[in-house]
Amino acid sequence: MPERIGSHWSRNVQADVVAVHWNERTILIGKCKWGADTVDKATVRALIERTIPLVLADLPDKGVGWQVIPAIFARAGGTPAARTELTTRDGVLVDVTQLWGDLAS
Repeated sequence: MPERIGSHWSRNVQADVVAVHWNERTILIGKCKWGADTVDKATVRALIERTIPLVLADLPDKGVGWQVIPAIFARAGGTPAARTELTTRDGVLVDVTQLWGDLAS
């Protein structure tokens, strides 16, 4: 369980969802996409290649030695290529159906 959940804003980056477990040095960094279009691979790559490194750079130790979990929260889900990209990075994609199911239980 994370110790803190929220978002992260700095001059360089905005991360919609950040969940941190300081003692275990684990951080989930996510993006929310609530439009009608499915999330594509380019959106996942932007999270992984731009957002995550910039958020880690804002940590006191610059994110060295942290386990990072990339996450996309998407109303319409993701394309197969987006899902594959997240899977290869040990990430998660949560669509609205899964989110409502999890909230109901």
